[in-house]
Amino acid sequence: MMNRARATFAALYLCLLAVVALPVAAQTAGYTKLNVKGRVQLEVPSDWTISDAEQRRRVKEFSEKATGIAIDHVASLSVQSYPAPSRVFVRVSFIPMEPPITQADVRQEVQANKQQVLKDLADTWREEAPTMWAGLAKNGVKEVGRASVAVEPLGGQLALIIRYARTSTANPAETMRVTQYHVPLGAEKGLITLSYIESDPQATAAHNRLKNSIVTQKKGENPPMAYEDPNAPSPASNNQAQQSTAPVDQSKSFLGGQHHPWRRLFARTVDICTAGFLLFLILIFAFSATMPEQAAGFAKAIENPIVASVVLYLIWLPAEAVLLSLFGTTPAKWLFGIKVAHPGGGLLSFSESLNRSFLVFVQGVGFGIPFVALFTQLFAYRRPTETGTTLWDTSTSAEVLHRKWGVFRALMCTAAVFAVLILMSALNAAGNR
Repeated sequence: MMNRARATFAALYLCLLAVVALPVAAQTAGYTKLNVKGRVQLEVPSDWTISDAEQRRRVKEFSEKATGIAIDHVASLSVQSYPAPSRVFVRVSFIPMEPPITQADVRQEVQANKQQVLKDLADTWREEAPTMWAGLAKNGVKEVGRASVAVEPLGGQLALIIRYARTSTANPAETMRVTQYHVPLGAEKGLITLSYIESDPQATAAHNRLKNSIVTQKKGENPPMAYEDPNAPSPASNNQAQQSTAPVDQSKSFLGGQHHPWRRLFARTVDICTAGFLLFLILIFAFSATMPEQAAGFAKAIENPIVASVVLYLIWLPAEAVLLSLFGTTPAKWLFGIKVAHPGGGLLSFSESLNRSFLVFVQGVGFGIPFVALFTQLFAYRRPTETGTTLWDTSTSAEVLHRKWGVFRALMCTAAVFAVLILMSALNAAGNR
């Protein structure tokens, strides 16, 4: 048995030997101030997740698929609360307007006939909403109550507002309140969408604070923002650095940046070396109890480290798919602060999770074959650092969320890695006796 265990872990051992320690960065609770294209400013909790350009593009594609409505823009900012499934969302987009509508135009029309402005807004919603609800219904999302319209100030500008409610994609028993703020800014309008779970007091409080932090302005009214993409480097300029009331996530700079390819690799390896190996042992004992003759041949075959590695991965695939479809995470992923879900927060189905796990097996770890895995893992590392996503996440419309680490979580992850190292060393020592 020890020989088979030693063979099983041989291919995985080299990956974890590179780990000496994981980063320990204490995070102070606070808020980060974001400027979006110099026209919208808001504050979000420092531990929320800011989507990069590729993730925002995928959200657009997912929304188009879910609603059946073509969307002609990609959000300039997309932020969601943590942990997943998220309880609060904020999206900021800028949409060209032809003909242009200024704030002066809006105020004039409201002063002249506010009821007509509200009627026109309600009519537009009634024309467009049925298509959206029909598309969402195919994904199990239902409208709750009736939509309402309003004209109210938002962050210094007048906004045309549409409020509606729907069932949550993560939990149909919960209601998500959605508010669209359409802010005319001349040649374009700012579209700010806030969504939150109404039954969650913390989500409601976070939503209210976020809303009150919003400042809107026309292009060129104030000095430009520090950066246009919240994930892009700031351009060099005097007195234009990003303002923050809390430290940034230092783990974003660790071996691969904010997409955390190494964190994901270590989490997967710990999963396979613990939960996967446990399932592996259960299978061996069950095989031996029911088919002892065939078990002997199986035991001889898995003494080959390559065969053992492939078998171990294949055993883990369906187990991982079940866990991702039920919880959006696995034991090691949970420990490392990793969650897998759709951009809207809904969990992947079992078939989607299984497809994703199989693609990881093929495209990420090269069928579990050590020498092949060197090349596939190199490619798997480069793609998220360059594009923001992986092939298997793109194929399944999945989004990987990473929780910011505090001291305790960093120490626990470090301990888990060293525990696996010690376990593999012990198995190797026992196997050599």
